[in-house]
Order: sequence, then structure tokens, then C-alpha cells
Amino acid sequence: AFVSGLNVGNESNSGFEFLFANGNFNNNGWAEQLSYTYTYSYIKYSPLSNGNSPLIQDNTDIQHYNSFTSACVGALPSTSPTSLCGTDGGHNAVASFPCVGALCVGTNANPYFNAPAQPLLSTSGKYAPYDIIPTGVQLSSIGYVVPHVMTLVVQYKKDKWAFVPAFQFHGGQKYGAPETTYGFDPKTCASPLATPVAGDPRYQFGAGAGGAADAFTCGGSLVVPDQYTGKFDQPGAFTEPNQYSLHMGITYEATPRVTYALNLANIINTCSGGTPEPWLQGNNHWCLYSNSSGFFPPVGNFYNPGVAIQQQFKYPYFPNSSGDNGLNGTVTPFNATFNVQIKL
Repeated sequence: AFVSGLNVGNESNSGFEFLFANGNFNNNGWAEQLSYTYTYSYIKYSPLSNGNSPLIQDNTDIQHYNSFTSACVGALPSTSPTSLCGTDGGHNAVASFPCVGALCVGTNANPYFNAPAQPLLSTSGKYAPYDIIPTGVQLSSIGYVVPHVMTLVVQYKKDKWAFVPAFQFHGGQKYGAPETTYGFDPKTCASPLATPVAGDPRYQFGAGAGGAADAFTCGGSLVVPDQYTGKFDQPGAFTEPNQYSLHMGITYEATPRVTYALNLANIINTCSGGTPEPWLQGNNHWCLYSNSSGFFPPVGNFYNPGVAIQQQFKYPYFPNSSGDNGLNGTVTPFNATFNVQIKL
């Protein structure tokens, strides 16, 4: 549960700031101020002291997955970090595996054999900066940079009264991680199910031989692609929804010493947009999505046909209710406060 800092690369940040101001907020009449900031950030990871990339765990797991695909048939084991099939070579690249156990009968079809091999992460590529390097299943998946931030403040002042609406917008924050999901290892399963492979959602690429595996008997696992994108998602592959909020302040200066202030927060607070993916909630109440940080990894293909999957185990990403980087993960309700300010 402890995270320490380690210099693992070079982060580059660029952008611009814009400020427009008109009028005087101390005088009667209208006054406005508009500010906008755009930030473009990326990190390029550098080799560690042992020569390995910080992304080596991701690539090792991708190599292991690829070793179950037909692309690795006949491949020799390799320790090269750029090898498609890694140290397993073509050892796992078979259409079906004998079932495990003294009383087992039949062979289990390999659900990955006909699937396309996945590319490795570029060790010299540009990635969205994360608080924690996104290696390991459900460990880290949300960037801390918000590229677009805008605030518009308008005031109308008439003698003792002042009306100040304020509009805020932020958007463009990135999320996504290569390792989100475990799948069953077909080498470790007992007798296959009696149900056919055809139509089994776990075998979306079909199977050349063997029966549909009984996932409840499989004792081993491997990291598999996101079941909805079909990929090991790049860090920063998705964009969070945009968030919009409107607030209002009303003040009345009764005397030089007494001022009444009514603050109306979140008159409007809503989220929309973002990368359209099946895990997005359609009620505009959720503004941030991420993985579960290790608590609730998705079911992947660790289920049997006909089993109902609970919502929190269905997708690799889901709403981040706690928020991150000072932003609210959920829409904040309307809030009103009344203050009396007395100067002695």
C-alpha cells in the first residue's frame, strides 16, 4: 500500500494561457474575466539501471498472451524484449489442451489461438503522464493532466448589490491501461463443458478443436486484452467526459460594516462527451472513469455461458466516485449558503 517515487523518464509540458478582463469589479456596471489554459503533456520512459524499460511487465505479459495465439506456432523461445512470443515461444500455441485431473475427459479449446497477436508497447513512445506507472492488472489507469481548463466570471454591480455568475469547464483528461483483465489459462482446466464452443461468447474467434472450457475448474490465469476493445489499451487511450458547472454569488452591502452574501453552488453541474465506450454511464452524473486500482478486476472470460455477471465486474473501467487530482468523480449536487459578514 506504499508508493515511492523513482525517476523513470522525461516528462515534457507545453501549452498556453489566455486571460481576458473587461471592466472594474469595484465599480457599478458590468465586469468580466475569462481565463483559459491548454496543457499538452507526455512522458517518455527511460531504461532502468538494469537496462529494462519500466514497461517491461506489460510487454512480458503481452508476450505470454501472444504465445497462446497461432502467430507463435513454431516460434523459438526468446529473451529479447521485442520478441512477439517471448520466453514461451510457440509452447502454448496449440488449438486445444488436454484436460487436467485424474478423472478428466476430453480437451479444452484454446480461446486465444485464433485471436490476433497483440503488439508490444513502444519503450520509446510518448504516453500520458500517470501518478503510478500503468503496469500490473488494475493498478493505475488515470492521467493527472487536464488539458483544457476555462473559467468565466461575470459581475453586474449596482450600488449595494452585486450579482456574480461563474462558469467553469474542464476536459480532455486521459485514462486507460494495458493490463486490466485476467483470462483463464486453458492448460489448467478440468473436463470441458458439454455445451458447444459455437456461440460461446468467450470464444469470439472460434476454436479449431476441443470443447468449451469450464472456467470454474481452471486453476491458472494470464493477462488478456480488454474484452471490449480487443486490445491491451495504451496508457491514455481514452478521454474522460467533459465537466461543466455554473455558480452564482449575490451580495448586498447593507452598511459599510455589514454585508449579506448568498452563494449558489452547482446550479448546473453535468458531464458529457468523452471517448464513447460501453462502460460509460448515460446519466451525465459521472465525470471520471478508471480501473478499480486492484480491488475489483473484471471477470474477463472467467465465467461460463449463461452466468449473470454483476455490473461492477463486467467492464475493465467504471466510474471513479472518489475523484482524482482535485476533481470530483461525480456531479456535485446544488448547494446554497447564506453568510453575514460583519466588520468590527
